[in-house]
Amino acid sequence: MAGRGRALAWLGRAGSGWAGFGMGRLHMRFSASRLKAHMACSLRAKYRYEDKLPSRQNAKASFGTVIHQAIAHFYESRGDHSGAVHMFRDLWAHPEKAGVEPDYWPKNTSFGSLMVKGVEMLDALNEKVKWNDITLIGTEIPFLVPFGEHELTGFVDLLTIEKSGTGKELLLITDHKTAGKAPSIAELALDIQFTTYAFASHQKEFWVGADDPAFPGLPNGEWLWSTVGSMMERRCIWNHLMNGRQIDAGPRVTADYERMYRLCNEIEYALKLGVAVPTIGDSCNFCDYKEPCQLEIPVSIGRLEDKDDPTRWI
Repeated sequence: MAGRGRALAWLGRAGSGWAGFGMGRLHMRFSASRLKAHMACSLRAKYRYEDKLPSRQNAKASFGTVIHQAIAHFYESRGDHSGAVHMFRDLWAHPEKAGVEPDYWPKNTSFGSLMVKGVEMLDALNEKVKWNDITLIGTEIPFLVPFGEHELTGFVDLLTIEKSGTGKELLLITDHKTAGKAPSIAELALDIQFTTYAFASHQKEFWVGADDPAFPGLPNGEWLWSTVGSMMERRCIWNHLMNGRQIDAGPRVTADYERMYRLCNEIEYALKLGVAVPTIGDSCNFCDYKEPCQLEIPVSIGRLEDKDDPTRWI
């Protein structure tokens, strides 16, 4: 691919330390979500991405997919608010149309409450967006770019050109989030998903497409790459739909990309050795792979009797 030389220009230093392992390159393809999953729990990620074990569809994840589709329609139609609301209501009432029929509903989650919340999100978006200040480049953009010996893939929810408070034009890479809690600035500064998006947007293949029909690039991709992608300053934005806040994820520099490259190599090496270490925490109780993991966390964990006083817990 044309961008491989650009990627290796700085990746050579990060990759050289792995040559001694004699592992042989697998030329792995990493999605932003896969990298994030490995950071959360490498065993769970192995079950999902390597072993491809079946998992249950969470209703909150279904809601996220449906609201994303409605928001994409809102932007692509340049403000068809009523159409976006209608699409959301229809898909949420019939999630099988979007291929995301829920298998289970997490605690404190209901169809009715999320229906109301989804409409509220679209109403707030309609009030906030100022179309005169936005140049839409695309929504739900799939990408595949070279990353040293690997490839990075993913979807960008929204790509726009907007003006800063000083009137400077910026390329905004926006990811819509339905999470209840917004991350801290420090967490966003290290967020691997936004690091993936930032790196990809600097590669020509993001704009003109890759050698794969599933990643065709953008209309007028060559022109966009030469006028926008290769030179315009950019920002990664966490669009927190629950409260309407847009949070700048901060800049990404070479050190961020080197850390991501090392992560890819570590995952590749661990898979070659058959090593996947679970990350144990509260989320284990909600994991789809508790049975193959064979990890049980009793509710009474830590409640040990004091031998001298059986009525007291240690």
